[in-house]
Amino acid sequence: MKKVIFPLLFLLAIVMQSCSNGLDRHELTVVYPNGYAMFADQTKDSIVFITFDSWRVFSNASWISVEGKSSDNIKYDYYKNYLIHVDLALEPNTTGRTRWGNVMVKSYDYEGAGLYVQFPFLNITRPNPNVNDYYGDNRNVPDAADFILRDSADVVSDSLCFAVQKSWTLSFAPGADQSWLQLSATSGEDGYNVVPITLEQNLTSQERRTELILTSSGVTNQISVVQSRSKK
Repeated sequence: MKKVIFPLLFLLAIVMQSCSNGLDRHELTVVYPNGYAMFADQTKDSIVFITFDSWRVFSNASWISVEGKSSDNIKYDYYKNYLIHVDLALEPNTTGRTRWGNVMVKSYDYEGAGLYVQFPFLNITRPNPNVNDYYGDNRNVPDAADFILRDSADVVSDSLCFAVQKSWTLSFAPGADQSWLQLSATSGEDGYNVVPITLEQNLTSQERRTELILTSSGVTNQISVVQSRSKK
């Protein structure tokens, strides 16, 4: 799944190490994650770190769990460090808001953390997200977004584009106007999808709008399609 980078998140990747003291050398460096945010349907990730010593990994977020080996008793060797990769399992984000969680690493006398940020929306690329709220004071991280596809009155074909981890469904929202828009598909498989839509020309003097619902992995996002009024 595509991820989006936010430079300010680098601040929470903790790096600890000590200088050589005789034959005593220790280090803990978290090398991944390193400032990325994931989409709502991502369910797999990892934490990667470097150490010379025995280590333990645990999560402080209810939606992140350690799926791989959570600890190891390493025989210390001054000349050898280890690149450790621990698999994580994530729950899809169905909260409607961006969420944050840390996965902690303890090794020797050091502690490190990997920061995980998960959006509340799927990876919809057409229409692009229109951010309407940001997470706290961090203006680089969207907390919520709208998806609005705008077409002029004479446009009769367009498409929706998105990438998802699992199968998906697309439908009209309850009570939405279905009279002037048709969907070429209402379900499909995981991966990148392009769904053509057909519109009738808007010959009226009023803008019109309908609402679609895209669902995958239990995550539901609304997509609005808006067609401008006729200028004739």
